[in-house]
Amino acid sequence: MIGNITAELVPYDAEAREIVARSHARFTQIVADALRRAQAGGEVTQAATPEAQAQLLLFTVQGLPWSPAPGSTPLPHSLPSTP
Repeated sequence: MIGNITAELVPYDAEAREIVARSHARFTQIVADALRRAQAGGEVTQAATPEAQAQLLLFTVQGLPWSPAPGSTPLPHSLPSTP
């Protein structure tokens, strides 16, 4: 429900866009800081920046509600599933 509301408001509401942008930036900062500590301890790969890894996590988690349900027809822009 929150995702639907956000998707509907953001294109048309500057205040909603600002709230979402701040939320994304804060999430990315918090996760990137944790990833930096994990990289320093050798627990996480250093092949990608902490910020890139944090953004990937954010986009993956946020994209899950938009993913097609099992057995449904994927949207045209969906990636093909692997066996």
